[in-house]
Amino acid sequence: MSTDEVDEPPLTRAAGAALPWRERAALVRGGAAEMADAPADVGLTLMRDLFDTILRTSFDAVVLCDRVTGEYLEVSDSFCRLTGYSRAQLLGHSSVQLGLVDPAGVRMVAEADAVLGHEGMYENTVTRLDGERVVIEFTHSFLKDGYTLVVARDVTARKEREAALNRLALIDELTDVLNRRGFRAELDDALATARADGTDLHLMIADADHLKQINDDLGHEYGDQLLVTTAALLRAATAPHGVVGRLGGDEFAAFVPVGTRAEAEAMAGRTAEVMARRRIGPDGAARPMSASIGIASAGEAGHEAAALLALADARMYAVKSSRR
Repeated sequence: MSTDEVDEPPLTRAAGAALPWRERAALVRGGAAEMADAPADVGLTLMRDLFDTILRTSFDAVVLCDRVTGEYLEVSDSFCRLTGYSRAQLLGHSSVQLGLVDPAGVRMVAEADAVLGHEGMYENTVTRLDGERVVIEFTHSFLKDGYTLVVARDVTARKEREAALNRLALIDELTDVLNRRGFRAELDDALATARADGTDLHLMIADADHLKQINDDLGHEYGDQLLVTTAALLRAATAPHGVVGRLGGDEFAAFVPVGTRAEAEAMAGRTAEVMARRRIGPDGAARPMSASIGIASAGEAGHEAAALLALADARMYAVKSSRR
């Protein structure tokens, strides 16, 4: 057999053997998938250069802390920008000492994690040197010799976007009160509290009268104005603690977490009275506004939201029918 016919031995290393990055990548590319998790054989100079590069250029903030005291031992430039503090102001101090975070909560969590050896991801509000508060998402990992490595990211903008999207999901765009979903969530919470406290809660359902006729005769611009006015009057009547929602179409609901049935009836009366003094429509064709309002108490409905809404709705329709 000629030497040309002899197969070359494959380029392999024992799984887990330390080897340079490029060699390891070549082996994995050549099919030695088991080498992907092998440790890297990297010189001390290169590792220092890598660590320094991460500290100076990383987008996410990187922090090395003492595991017991929480003191900053090394911080990235991005962490300095994030907090507004210089490296000289940070090193040798902890986040609690600098007032970056809430002392009680952070110390309790940090001490418990250090004792139990728990690693994980958290969110916290950080107060920068200039007083601005930002929301930080951070992860921490425990290293040998009593070190903790923390990677932090500013998620304030993301949280604001999430809050805006959540608001859009729960608020009626036209009237700026809660939509049906948002109102039902508030009502469920309030009823659970009232049930636990042994108190009552009084719900109003108001229907803006003649919406279809106004839309047909005067145009949807005035129909929208009727809805906006009804919502505003309910908010004013139940302020400052009232919860108001648009259940759909021309139907609204409102409640105050605490109060008596007589107070709820007075709120309903004020709303109807003020609304009756309003006019809607163009000059020369304006017509009076009105609303039909029904009231039900949680105690009558077993503190159940569906039953309470149905009872108040039935009483609202009874008022509307009697006025016809």
